[in-house]
Amino acid sequence: MQGAVIFDRTASGDIRTQLNEINREYGIGVQLDGTPGVRIAAIGGITAAVATAGHFEPVQLKGVDLLTGEPNPVVQPGNYAAMVAENYRGPYVISMNGVVVLGEHKLQIAEAVEGGVRVEARGLLQAASIDGRVNVATATGRELPKVDEETLLEWLFFETQEGIATFPVGYEGAVVTYIRCSESIIVTRQGL
Repeated sequence: MQGAVIFDRTASGDIRTQLNEINREYGIGVQLDGTPGVRIAAIGGITAAVATAGHFEPVQLKGVDLLTGEPNPVVQPGNYAAMVAENYRGPYVISMNGVVVLGEHKLQIAEAVEGGVRVEARGLLQAASIDGRVNVATATGRELPKVDEETLLEWLFFETQEGIATFPVGYEGAVVTYIRCSESIIVTRQGL
């Protein structure tokens, strides 16, 4: 495979436009049609965006970031990434009705319900919604013990007992909710 590197030291013209003209006229290279410095890919209900350290306008994805729980994440210049899903059910994640739940272990139950999802899984669950907050109800209606801020990290990383905790995420007052529960739970958008 042959290739080339082009260095443009001139201040004139748009290098992307020039490279696109070369591609159209001679079939050399690829069309550069996306946002400079950002790669966006969508497949099977999942959309992901990754940025380089280049300069570009921030790109906002619609949905809940699967990994951080941030609603409508913004991919900004400098090694940022985000991944959202709409109507997606996988072994470790479900994203339906504006609610996303990510599991530490495979989700044994993962189904859409009115205003959210019903899930059951061993281990830690992370829940978030497009509205920035979720409601969590157990199948039997019992309350889960609340984990306080002082012991949150220890509970998240070293303990296994049931509980529920929230943690701020993003810049708009949103929170991600962490849950451990031995029975199925219903997670809904707080605004509903």
